[in-house]
Amino acid sequence: MKKIFSHLLLGIGACVMLAGLMPAKVEAAGPPQITGILSFKEVTFGGGDPVLDRIYVGYKSLIIQGENLLPTSIVRINNQQLSPSYTSSDPSEEIAVDIPGGAKLGKMVIEVKLADGTYIGREYQVEAEPGVTPTPVGSTPTPTVGATPTPKAGGTSDSNLTCTEQGLVKDPNTGLCLPANPFGAQTGTLAGSKTIGGLIKSILDILLTLGGIVAILFIVIGGYQYVTSRGSESQAKEGRQTITYAIIGLVAILLAYMLVTVVTNLFTQGSLF
Repeated sequence: MKKIFSHLLLGIGACVMLAGLMPAKVEAAGPPQITGILSFKEVTFGGGDPVLDRIYVGYKSLIIQGENLLPTSIVRINNQQLSPSYTSSDPSEEIAVDIPGGAKLGKMVIEVKLADGTYIGREYQVEAEPGVTPTPVGSTPTPTVGATPTPKAGGTSDSNLTCTEQGLVKDPNTGLCLPANPFGAQTGTLAGSKTIGGLIKSILDILLTLGGIVAILFIVIGGYQYVTSRGSESQAKEGRQTITYAIIGLVAILLAYMLVTVVTNLFTQGSLF
């Protein structure tokens, strides 16, 4: 009885060993396929609830769901190659990707590059989100014949804004966008002076500004002479004199500027300031 039992155990062990040595039957994997998508309103799923198997205009990110798609490093949307934001195979295969510029109205072809270098794709139709009317791509407002551009805040029209954006100035006589006057055309400048008094004041302003610059320059020169005198009394004295005369000149320029301003205001505006 013991022999029969031992032989039976040996037979079971031999069967187990043979079963272990036999090649395991590998379940055949199904073909790669895209089974669905989730679309999101913001990039990297930053806002809004996902929409299943629909893509709305302006939506900025997708999660591609499928089988046997991984590993992959490239996703194409309408032939534009993109890198996935992330991939996951647990519990199901998912590939996340952002849509550059948001989804546009019309056809969208989504393709995933497989491990063998081929692509598998699926076509979707981008549609308007319910309750939202999209602006057609490339549409421009139709101008009304003879219509005058509506002035915006500040009294400038669209044509003026266009000149400004180009770094130009609109000529009031011809309506053309021309380079700005290099000498300035505002009040208080040579080109903007419309009276003799205004012209004289503009010239004096320029001269006083230049005089102030020269005075400051001589203060710097005098300070340099004094610092580098190194015990030379003559050079130190010369530096002190340069600084003194420059300060006196600067004070005189400031007083002259105040005098010119007071006199000009008195004759043009009837007040001192």
